[in-house]
Amino acid sequence: MTAINKVRERKLLEAAEKALREVGYLVRRRRFKHYTIEKDGVRQNIAVRTSANRWLGFAYRPQGWLTLGDAAIDGFVIATFDDAEQPSAIIVYPVIPRAQLEPRFVEARTAYIEGGINVRDPRVWVCLDRRITGRVWDAGSGVVESLAPIARYPLDAEPEPDPEVRVDTIAEASVDPIDGPLPRSSISMVVDLDDEEHRYLAERYARRLEVDPRRLLIEVRLTFLS
Repeated sequence: MTAINKVRERKLLEAAEKALREVGYLVRRRRFKHYTIEKDGVRQNIAVRTSANRWLGFAYRPQGWLTLGDAAIDGFVIATFDDAEQPSAIIVYPVIPRAQLEPRFVEARTAYIEGGINVRDPRVWVCLDRRITGRVWDAGSGVVESLAPIARYPLDAEPEPDPEVRVDTIAEASVDPIDGPLPRSSISMVVDLDDEEHRYLAERYARRLEVDPRRLLIEVRLTFLS
């Protein structure tokens, strides 16, 4: 399973909290993903952002940026996997001042508009790593390029998938149990994805195809071969 889910998101959040404490911050959670941290007498209100694929997203409304435009937030801490394809560790970066992060998203949104990307969808995405492809998705990239991580935590090994089950698209989903023995013939079914899984897959494959992730139709089919 490579798509971010609630279990992995919790691991990322826990890693962020742990890393902040290990570098000397007093950490108090105010609400989900929002914290007050204090070190050497300096207090900051921060938000933690998690990323499964090393892209960061914020929504833009007519009134301005959601969360990113909140003047009560001093900065953001990013907890992400080291690799989008085959993650082996969680990396936590130091606090990025909101005033430094927002211009990257303004740049990206401007590139969306100039590039003819559908801006009716409020989400704007910026890559944490530097991109030099010459495409619209390069705009604002390199968020963590000059930042030294404050922590790196190896991921626990996860079991290999059953070789008898072929998953056409890597994702995790809940399926109802089937009473009685399974038929011997092949079984194929389309699995419903939650919003988080759909977003992850759209972002991942849009990056490869260099297309707008909001215009990708994602369908996951599980096939059991008898």
